[in-house]
Amino acid sequence: MLRQLALPDAAPFDAELLAQERLLAIEDGFVVEPVRQQRAALDRFALDRMGCDAAADQIDRGLRQAIAGARLLGAELGDEFAAAQAEAAEDETAIAPRCGARDAPGFEHDDALHAALDEAERGCEAGESGTDDADLGVVLAAEWRECRTAIDARFVVARRGEHGGCGHGAIVNRPACAQRRAAALCCIRIISGPVGTMSSNDIPFDSAQLLIGGAWRSAASGATLMLENPSDASILAPIARGAAADVNAAVGAARAALDGGEWGRLAAAERGRVLARIGLAVAAQADELARLEALDVGKPLRQGRADALALARYLEFYAGACDKIHGATLPYLNGYTVLTLREPHGVTGHIVPWNYPMQIVGRSVGAALAMGNACVLKPAEEACLTVLAFARIAQQAGLPDGALNVVTGLGEEAGAALSAHPDVNHVSFTGSVGTGALVQAAAARNAVPVTLELGGKSPQLVFADADLDAALPFLVNAGIQNAGQTCSAASRILVEKSVYAEVRDRMAERYRALRVGPALADLDVGPVISRRQRDVIEHYLALARDSGLAVAAQAVLVADAPPAGHYVRPTLLADVPDAHAVAQQEIFGPVQALIPFDDEAQALAIANGTPFGLVAGVWTRDGGRQLRVARALKCGQVFVNNYGAGGGVELPFGGVKQSGHGREKGFEALYGFSTLKTVAIHHG
Repeated sequence: MLRQLALPDAAPFDAELLAQERLLAIEDGFVVEPVRQQRAALDRFALDRMGCDAAADQIDRGLRQAIAGARLLGAELGDEFAAAQAEAAEDETAIAPRCGARDAPGFEHDDALHAALDEAERGCEAGESGTDDADLGVVLAAEWRECRTAIDARFVVARRGEHGGCGHGAIVNRPACAQRRAAALCCIRIISGPVGTMSSNDIPFDSAQLLIGGAWRSAASGATLMLENPSDASILAPIARGAAADVNAAVGAARAALDGGEWGRLAAAERGRVLARIGLAVAAQADELARLEALDVGKPLRQGRADALALARYLEFYAGACDKIHGATLPYLNGYTVLTLREPHGVTGHIVPWNYPMQIVGRSVGAALAMGNACVLKPAEEACLTVLAFARIAQQAGLPDGALNVVTGLGEEAGAALSAHPDVNHVSFTGSVGTGALVQAAAARNAVPVTLELGGKSPQLVFADADLDAALPFLVNAGIQNAGQTCSAASRILVEKSVYAEVRDRMAERYRALRVGPALADLDVGPVISRRQRDVIEHYLALARDSGLAVAAQAVLVADAPPAGHYVRPTLLADVPDAHAVAQQEIFGPVQALIPFDDEAQALAIANGTPFGLVAGVWTRDGGRQLRVARALKCGQVFVNNYGAGGGVELPFGGVKQSGHGREKGFEALYGFSTLKTVAIHHG
């Protein structure tokens, strides 16, 4: 039985508000799962008040909408509905077709098409006499922002079956009003019929929208892309396929936020208070963000939660730093006072990858906002749900419109447009070496500074006097975390020969204990992001096999891992020549190469002997060696008797050589996201 939920300060029911707000399915007084919001694809699906004199046409359209809704929710429809399915598929680009041998949900125009208009007016609450067991309680909450333009919105409504099986579903369209502010409660009665149940894949917001100037909207082209769940290769959600026109609008909105907008007028301390509120809100929603990251990236839940808390910590750190960046006064000639000012660049572009979207948003966008820049953020097309969720959290926490704009889409379209935009004043990019070079070249045409954090082939150097009990967890975890898809992953383990066999055997023992499986199972290792990435990793493993390299150990893939998932068993390779491809090239997967060395000099030669220079670890009790080796390593970070230092947000991060240039994290990022102005005053 479903119950109607009472909301404080709820306005009278207004069907038009149904198209403006978020819908939540309520079962027995509890939120079952969020109901996905969809934008109308065609005008003919935007039904206009639906008068009774068009009943036959409404029934036809209602059936097609029901089919579209059922398909979107994963139902399998029978062959007898092939023609209607074809029309629905043609009209609804966001549908993921799944054909089978079930019936489609039925629709009656009075109960289904008019329900949103008149159910509440009839006073027929869920569970009362006159309704059936297909009732759906829908609660409409949250405030609608004023002065929004009118849109047509499509909502999928659905309900679980008694035992988590088939439920009931439809799509309901309503024209939305601008300049409205309210909350409402309604009950929609759906005619019985099977529909795919909502699952853990459900996304609690409309993922197919861009954030531009404080407004969520579709891409200018109306095009979308589909996200995939790497754990089972199922369709996860649509995202907007933003392109040059959307980037241009986003950059314009960011510029307006600075030039006369609320964001540009805020004092540094006020910016800090806004960031602090966002950070607290992120921490409060860490579990939900972890779930989204698990679905989208394939990251085990506890790793996703750690990323969400790291994002919150970045915001906490940069909130406190907003009013701590000072200029200086410089001694100069008599009669002059000379001072320097730290000022924001202006509009900053941020292109973030799929492997750590929350952490990289925290370290780049957090720092840029702290310095007073307005940001245009382009997340990776493979995984961007937590970025979109973060943008909504930031809005709800009071971030002024235009301070943060998010444009999803392909790198070669939206990313290229952002890096080449003439009104972007700084670009931050994290990703591959090849793409980073393209971003830098595009920005160079506008003489725009760029921060690049690119690839890595990071070593850990284990000397004979190392505390192996302390080192072992770091040696393994730094290579397999996030399925090895980490720029700073310790993909090379260099071990002094006298302890090499012991380290190899103890690492192998840990590898054999690792379990690999679906991200939501929260095992040691989840899937890699995509089939393409899996193929890249398998290519390097094939090279290792063809070269006769020894496999010291592999992890275990659990028996119930979905066959279509993108799983790679973490692999420890032994006795790898330092010139081999698996020791020189970034694999970006859970593969570690064990390399023996004779002495300190050889260890340094091997460690520095790749095109990369991001991170290194050193394990030794010898204090003199600690300092010598740390100074001699050619990289951006060195960790002695640890690796990663707990991921401290205070620690400047970046690389040398092909690992990039510029620094993010810590106070150093604030200098990077600002420019220095010198003021010389002659006063006699």
